[in-house]
Amino acid sequence: MEKVSLRQGAWTNDAAIRLASNLDPKDPTYSILELQREVEQGTSWLYEVYQGSAFLGWIVLFTDDYGGGRELIVQNGAAVVRDQNILKLVMAAVEPYARQLGCQSIRTHIAKSKSGLARKFKELGFRDAEIVLRKSI
Repeated sequence: MEKVSLRQGAWTNDAAIRLASNLDPKDPTYSILELQREVEQGTSWLYEVYQGSAFLGWIVLFTDDYGGGRELIVQNGAAVVRDQNILKLVMAAVEPYARQLGCQSIRTHIAKSKSGLARKFKELGFRDAEIVLRKSI
């Protein structure tokens, strides 16, 4: 199976539609417009994901300070949500990139409604790190 590669991309309508499908529609705290703004301002980075010459989708990443070091955050992964093998290949491309940026860890936030995706990440060595609670007022 061919390796997966990441190529920095520009925001497009296709990316917006596919990335929006990964957001939890029940969570009003984060929208596709906010993600677009972060990418366009350069605080998050949009990558096109390829396997050989085949386009798979997009992934959005950013870095954050954590525990005296840096952490890479997988913010949205419209290339990786349906197929365990693709997730494994994409993360194999993301991990060296994280090391290149000086990151000691990788984090992702997954909506409670996407437990299958959380299970896929756990199979790749991710672990539960926090519980986020929210109350509407």
